[in-house]
Amino acid sequence: MIVRGNTEFWNCTCHRARDHAVYGMQIHEQFKEVKEDKFHSIYEHDIGVITVIEEFRGLYETAKDYTESSKYWHYSLADFSLTCFGWGHRKSTGIVQQQLRDASIVRDSPENCVRDHGKRVKNMPGVFCAKYYDNNNQFTSGPCPLDEGGPLLGIYDHSQYILIGVIVNAQSCQGGTSLFTNITYYQNWIADYVQGDTNPDSWYR
Repeated sequence: MIVRGNTEFWNCTCHRARDHAVYGMQIHEQFKEVKEDKFHSIYEHDIGVITVIEEFRGLYETAKDYTESSKYWHYSLADFSLTCFGWGHRKSTGIVQQQLRDASIVRDSPENCVRDHGKRVKNMPGVFCAKYYDNNNQFTSGPCPLDEGGPLLGIYDHSQYILIGVIVNAQSCQGGTSLFTNITYYQNWIADYVQGDTNPDSWYR
């Protein structure tokens, strides 16, 4: 198992792609699948910590303090824009993308989150929903199937990036709200496994 970094192309011929072999992985002890009905399910406590053997030292592999995610919840939302990333397929083709995709979205209301993901979400404080609307109040972009596990970044001052969430459930590329794990909610849990060290540079083997 590897973590691919430093490139936006999966089959990169740019000679800068970096693969980091996974050394260890800790999944949340209470992680579980929650079925809303026989057709739909969501995942609770969908978060984990991965350690790798090789350091993240590529030009585009800037390590970030995971506790910075709390800035998003303490500052004005107007100061942030949100962008999610993933390799998932588009529409119904089922083809995994060879180029990393992104979509700009905004946080959705708890009411809409429950409407789209079921009443169980009310009892899941570690998640939130986000969506994208165009000027005609129509969905035009968002996380796609197989994007689950991808990052949601908060961007402020036009150049500062912090990890806000992780994609839990992407209904489709064009419709419905998407469900995200709230990184800030799990900061104490993360700290238990990195021994309080907030510097990701030290998490390699």
